[in-house]
Amino acid sequence: MRVVVIGSGVAGTMAALAARKTGAEVIAVAGRPGASAQWSGVVELFGPSNEPPPIENLLGRSRQPEAHRPPGIAPGDRFERLMDRRRFHPYARVGLGFEAVAGHFQEALELADLEIVASLSPACLANAHGLLRLADGCASSLRPGLLPLAGSTRDLTVWGFSHYPAFDPEVVANQLQHQGLAAEARWIDLPDAPLCQSVATAATVLEGMAADRLEEIGRSIAEGTGERVALVPPILGRTMRSHRSIRDGLTQKGERADLAELASVHNSLHGFRLIWELQAALEAAGVAVRQASVQAFSANDRRIASVTLDSGERLTGDAFVLATGRAMAGGFQRSEPFTETLFGLPLYLDGMPLDPLQRDSATLVSRSLVDDHPLFRVGVGVNQRLQPLDVDLGVAFDNLFSAGGLLAGTHFALDGSAFGVALVTGLLAGRTAVEAEVTPWV
Repeated sequence: MRVVVIGSGVAGTMAALAARKTGAEVIAVAGRPGASAQWSGVVELFGPSNEPPPIENLLGRSRQPEAHRPPGIAPGDRFERLMDRRRFHPYARVGLGFEAVAGHFQEALELADLEIVASLSPACLANAHGLLRLADGCASSLRPGLLPLAGSTRDLTVWGFSHYPAFDPEVVANQLQHQGLAAEARWIDLPDAPLCQSVATAATVLEGMAADRLEEIGRSIAEGTGERVALVPPILGRTMRSHRSIRDGLTQKGERADLAELASVHNSLHGFRLIWELQAALEAAGVAVRQASVQAFSANDRRIASVTLDSGERLTGDAFVLATGRAMAGGFQRSEPFTETLFGLPLYLDGMPLDPLQRDSATLVSRSLVDDHPLFRVGVGVNQRLQPLDVDLGVAFDNLFSAGGLLAGTHFALDGSAFGVALVTGLLAGRTAVEAEVTPWV
């Protein structure tokens, strides 16, 4: 059996790995990077800490003289609140409860061997602006910086690097102090390093340093931090390989564990590393990858027969998984009227296809910036088996499945579950694509 997965972000990779684990031949079509490449390093699974999050968190800065730490709401309670508020959330569409989401999350991490850790008790993480975000997990490089929302929290030292002046540790430390944390700021002076304005070039400088120089910097951080937790900007390497090398140098191969990167705000190296990990997972699993985009498809009797790539190659398959993301990765048309790009699938809102009069941005956005804009909950409608629906609420193609950011029913900025939706629905879509061929849907 052959499964063709369109998309190679979190959802697409998980679909490909799940299908491959069953013994299927899998081809993944990797288009342009989408939301996975912008991942902040924070895992959101079970819903937001408040409804909606404060506007200062959405904008990445505080407009208040005093910001506040997120409330310590148990993950199960947040999940129930999310399900009550979002009846058509992807979790609800496939009938997942709290325990099932948590279980599938752990299963997906093990399947892809991702350097991501879960935190199933209330905790938060600081980002590169000094704002705290609720975290159900995080990239392993952030783990020492997890701050529990109940009990005592250790003091923090925020370190800046002189070659990366775009990050000011004093601003971050002040913001953390406003949120009730004991934080101080310090600098690492790198007089011979060129000034860098981007995270990528700042990381390149560290990648070029000799091991003894990294160890020297690590000793300075350890001496200046003492018993505190050291927080550094997210610039410790562009790939997981380079990150491990830099981190080993700074911590003397893990002897000093209390050094953590901050979560990213934009231009994320956490996202770049994640893409690197996903590509490595596909290669290790024996998934064939095509660096291309799909230009056309053919179908017979409500079944996709093949897709044609921009290279001219035609890929046939028994089942297809669509995981192309939202507008950033090209899953939706960027111009009005909004439609799914490849198969022309109708877009859904609140369980129903968009009315023709709704298919423009003016009717899908609100006047206030902080409102829950319907536009951001629009997506491909699916049934319980993650099969996309047509305009009559029926299955569009019997052998087509969908996952990730493309799905309707959740606001990926407000709902605190974006990473979970990608990981879990990707896993289920890949598995179901194979099972559907073995046990046809009746």
